[in-house]
Amino acid sequence: MSDLLYTPHENRPKEHNVRLKLVAALGAAVVFTAAAGAFVLHGGPEHLRHAAVALHSAHGAHGAAQSPAATSDAAADAVHAAHARIAALGNNWNAEVAAATGAAYAELREAQSDAGIVRTNAISYGPDPKQTLDLFVPEGGFSEGTTVLVYLHGDALAPSADNVPKSIASVGGIGVLARYRNGPEVRSPAGAEDVRLLLSWVNDNIEQHGGDRRLIVLMGNSTGATHIAEYLFDQRAQRPEGLGVAAAILSSGVFDAAFGDDLSHYFDGAASSMPLALVDHYTGMQVPLMLWSAEYDPPIVQAGVAELFAKLCRSRGGCPTYERLSGANHVSHVLSLGSTDTAAAGALFRFYHTKVN
Repeated sequence: MSDLLYTPHENRPKEHNVRLKLVAALGAAVVFTAAAGAFVLHGGPEHLRHAAVALHSAHGAHGAAQSPAATSDAAADAVHAAHARIAALGNNWNAEVAAATGAAYAELREAQSDAGIVRTNAISYGPDPKQTLDLFVPEGGFSEGTTVLVYLHGDALAPSADNVPKSIASVGGIGVLARYRNGPEVRSPAGAEDVRLLLSWVNDNIEQHGGDRRLIVLMGNSTGATHIAEYLFDQRAQRPEGLGVAAAILSSGVFDAAFGDDLSHYFDGAASSMPLALVDHYTGMQVPLMLWSAEYDPPIVQAGVAELFAKLCRSRGGCPTYERLSGANHVSHVLSLGSTDTAAAGALFRFYHTKVN
């Protein structure tokens, strides 16, 4: 069974040139050369260890313009400045906040690259034009299946989130970026139905791209997390052959009340389909679950995440993993993946290695 960061030597990509191309990808995901670099250097796949060593050498004493300490200090200063910008925006969520957050984290992800990644866009997983996904696969293939992260983006205001699947593909996993139907065009449980169709496609097709069906992690932010929660806590919406995931991450989801026009229309007349109502009566299959909220999430979002955590703690499954990310807002934690801000990436990989593989 493969491991996203601690994979044995024999699971390295077949093409050795992937090692060089992953240097550029890992240079973007500084999570592995800054605070979380030890994940790669201590037991990671051979091509990732080579990439990390090359990165350290590139910034080291052999002709580098800056010392590693200077580079690290500059990166830390940039992250601190981004957090200050996020704090100044407050606990709000609107078009202005979305644009400002996207700009702040685009700067921190300037080095993120498509090098070493094959991207296939707009693959249909269902009959509706909105039911499409983009696939991010490392070049060269694998000798055995690798981890798959399936990501559902947030609402219409959310900036582009292809950094999430890129960050996973850059370290040897497979990333899936999925789009879905949402209000006001559709009503609940359309989102849960889309998650079921999406997971059916991934389970049926991911092995031919190098993925392991036993290592599928499902992640969503904001509205994406809401629809995943609908799927996880409503047996009527689930695949009859099983949930189809090894674990799930719900980031700043809206679980208890309407938040924004899209979800207000989506849950109109369907209060019993809200995740906090569903979880009260759910007795079906469960997988390891992580909840994220952010210091600068809107209060209604923070309250809903905390209440879902409390309800799950009282359930037969016990408490999920819960992270309240300091210095982040409604989308900055997911936009930080693949950037020099490593807090969210660290939380993600700790959860993966503790609960999944």
